[in-house]
Amino acid sequence: MKAKRQTLANIGYPAVFIVPAAVVFIVFFILPVCMGFFYSFTNWNLRNPELEFVGLYQFQTMLSDELIRSSFINTFIFAGSVTVLVNIVGLALALIMFQKLKTREFLQTIFFLPYILSVLIVGYAFRAIFHPTGVLNNVLAAIGLGNLAQDWLNTQHLNLLCIILVSVWMEMGFTMTIYLTGLKNIPSDVLEASLIDGANGWERFKAIILPLLAPAVTINVLISFIASMKVFELVLALTKGGPGHMTEVINGVVFRMFGRGQLAYGTAVSVVLFLIIAVMSVFILRYFRKREVDL
Repeated sequence: MKAKRQTLANIGYPAVFIVPAAVVFIVFFILPVCMGFFYSFTNWNLRNPELEFVGLYQFQTMLSDELIRSSFINTFIFAGSVTVLVNIVGLALALIMFQKLKTREFLQTIFFLPYILSVLIVGYAFRAIFHPTGVLNNVLAAIGLGNLAQDWLNTQHLNLLCIILVSVWMEMGFTMTIYLTGLKNIPSDVLEASLIDGANGWERFKAIILPLLAPAVTINVLISFIASMKVFELVLALTKGGPGHMTEVINGVVFRMFGRGQLAYGTAVSVVLFLIIAVMSVFILRYFRKREVDL
């Protein structure tokens, strides 16, 4: 017992906690990533039990796969649109909630609630709303705008737009919370000094609030981009990638590849998506960190 205590004392308590965390990180993150890279260079397939090294064959196949190209385009359109819109809406809501409203706590709860709901449940609910005989078209007809009624999820361009808007609705509360935290960290004397100097609302926002919110902007942009690039459940619930693969995204393609037993091909596509997210995340982080201002 004494020897054991002496060992812990020699190692130091920080190391005692770091080592298990490092083991968990290696086993559940580093190892699966390395295995993914390995299997993407093989012919791993449920129909072929013999594992053979095929080099860059899977990646070369991707270059001529029209479905992969269109899925990447849809994923980039979705991720870019959601990242921009959710940050604009989240910042606008945070600025409103920053005011001294009597119902501020209630409104914050209402706006944050969609973020904690199940993505599949939200997707199926909005699938009913966007149905040709659903709530949206009925409301349009009731207010005299029945000519705007559409088969929203089966109309080109509109279907992807609907998915984007639902995603923004779900994530805006989380984004708002981070921006609101950043606003509360801005020194009140700085804002008061700008009022004394006669700065209007736009001038205060542009010269003081936005620069001091740069760390919150970095966090929100990075999180929303990564989450949007990995979109899957929402598309599955709303359109299942259809009609005719018009709303297909990369993770949806990978899901179907694994269902068909194309394990190596699906893994290779996942590896490409992982590399794209990693590289673009580093670029986003470096770009926005340069614009951060110390309080």
